[in-house]
Amino acid sequence: MLKSGFSENRIFTVYNSLNFHVHESFFSDIVKDDLIKIKKELFPFSFDDPVLIFIGRITKEKKVHYLVNALEILNTKGKRYNCLIIGGGVEMQKNRDLIDSLKLQNSICLFGENYDETLNARLIMMADCCISPGNVGLTAIHCLSLGTPVITHGNLENQGPEVEVIIPGKTGQFFKEDDINDLSLQIEEFVSPGKKKLIERDCIDVIKKYWTPENQRTIFDEVVKLSLDTLKPEKR
Repeated sequence: MLKSGFSENRIFTVYNSLNFHVHESFFSDIVKDDLIKIKKELFPFSFDDPVLIFIGRITKEKKVHYLVNALEILNTKGKRYNCLIIGGGVEMQKNRDLIDSLKLQNSICLFGENYDETLNARLIMMADCCISPGNVGLTAIHCLSLGTPVITHGNLENQGPEVEVIIPGKTGQFFKEDDINDLSLQIEEFVSPGKKKLIERDCIDVIKKYWTPENQRTIFDEVVKLSLDTLKPEKR
């Protein structure tokens, strides 16, 4: 907008948001044993391994198959991870066939579509990290609100504005766009037992500071007041 000639004084960032206070209550009310129970039910053969999660539409743009292939690379290196994929879409069968061909059925769970916000919150909190191989959008806000960091690609030209919530090494990590080997490397370096507990408060705090309906309302109010002030007639 600046390059197009708009005045810097007339541009305001209002961020984006979900219902942060609902997510905050989910996080504060969760019982750790409930998350352990869910993990045991989903991954009975590999309970001790970290859990990666994807939540969203299974479409070509989301590149979920990159995550599946990254897990295969990690497996060949002896690095074991579980993966939970929540959602449905036109690429579901393609991913199911890929999982079968790589014999990853025991470590990857295709959960399908789910619109129960309470259950989705528990599944996200159970995971160690969200992986969004394509554009990330509001998924980043959703996961960080619940204390779960996000890994996505770092080409900001092909990302939604919500990608700004990711602070490398603190609330998530970036990999080279369309580079599955680098995705596997970033997972290996960033996701480890106990790591999430150290950074989950950072994830929540960055959402609380900027990405809430209350913050959006404050910014809108300030802009409206500023606009009204500029319209006031000069005193004589």
